[in-house]
Amino acid sequence: MKLLEKILFNLKFESPYVRALWKTRLFIPVKVHGIKVKAWKVSQKIKGSLLKGTYESSEIGQLTSLIQSDERILELGTGLGVTTCLAAKLAQKGFIWTFEADPDTYGLALNHFELNHVKNVEAVNGIIGKEAGEVHFYVSKDFWESSTKPLDEAQKILVKMMCLDDVLGNVLPSIVVMDIEGAEYELLLLSSWRESKTIKKIIVEFHAFSDYKGQLENLAQIYRYWNIDVPLKTAEEILKNQHLTLVLKKQGEL
Repeated sequence: MKLLEKILFNLKFESPYVRALWKTRLFIPVKVHGIKVKAWKVSQKIKGSLLKGTYESSEIGQLTSLIQSDERILELGTGLGVTTCLAAKLAQKGFIWTFEADPDTYGLALNHFELNHVKNVEAVNGIIGKEAGEVHFYVSKDFWESSTKPLDEAQKILVKMMCLDDVLGNVLPSIVVMDIEGAEYELLLLSSWRESKTIKKIIVEFHAFSDYKGQLENLAQIYRYWNIDVPLKTAEEILKNQHLTLVLKKQGEL
């Protein structure tokens, strides 16, 4: 009887979460922020975020309010391609160049571009840095924890690194979207970002401090170079415990 009750409970399809859960069990894509995703191909932790609709929700909110139809967008950290697909639909007269380090996640993102009939995207398996070359990358089972910094129980691989100056010169982005698992604190200090003549805004997810003193110093320096609506002290308090999506605007930009 208890087993039957459990089955009947799971069949309460009026719950959006339960409907989405059953779709993944039947290998049917679910919609996340209006984008179709093969949620059964990711870890349980990430699947839970997808089914609850919380996956990249803060970035999504910024994208929908800032992206115009003709934007040229540079995205660092493709992930599953959810933000990429949404950006491509918003910038239907523009184009998106997106970079993902993890080869498996990159392949899944390509599947999602096809699944969502997204055409105005060019995806690259690699990362961006000061100079071109190769760098070690540590792949976690929860891909959003993968990083260029060593991780316990992570697979170490070599990935291609492209020169930031070369990428900016070729792409000429008007907007940058960045979600690179903590590497933003160092990468955003490169002068190429603020010297760019085309970049208007950078939408960046700052990850919770893992090196409080060092990352806070870097964040304070970033605040000196860009207009940011959230006060530094407020950002500091939030980043002690959780991630925070901020919009960096060129000095003089509204």
